[in-house]
Amino acid sequence: MTAEWLSAAATAGSFVVTFGALLFARQQITAARENNDAQIADTDARERRQRVDQYLARLNHVEFLPLVAAASDLLNTEPLERAEALRAWLAGESVDRLRTLAFLNFFEEVAGQYNAEMLDAGAANRELVPTAVHYWEIGGWFIGRLKAEQPRAFDEWETMVNALRLAELG
Repeated sequence: MTAEWLSAAATAGSFVVTFGALLFARQQITAARENNDAQIADTDARERRQRVDQYLARLNHVEFLPLVAAASDLLNTEPLERAEALRAWLAGESVDRLRTLAFLNFFEEVAGQYNAEMLDAGAANRELVPTAVHYWEIGGWFIGRLKAEQPRAFDEWETMVNALRLAELG
């Protein structure tokens, strides 16, 4: 064999070894990416579930009860008594008005997270959404009054409720 042949054989062998090493490295990188993607997806799923749990904890916390009570009393007003209830609410203590608005804003926040797919949909649909829809339905008269003054008020909540209604239909 000539020196050129040996050199060419050595180069070819080196190429095969390098190519094999590159293929192996590529497989390792692909596997690492897939593992990383799975870990990220798992972490995202856990975080979405944790957000649902955090909202439930806030909703059921003893310090949230005055907000629930203030809003429920107003929102559950019978149709013939709503004008008077609204006048009393507007004339009432600012702390009571703020409690009612904070309660409604809670559901706006939940709906925004839901619409952005930041909540575990299954858990939210079981544990949070029915309550949000309930208060949207019983409080529609009052929310409509607020939206008349601020048209973008509670847009996320409205979007969520409308999307859920469409999903029920189709």
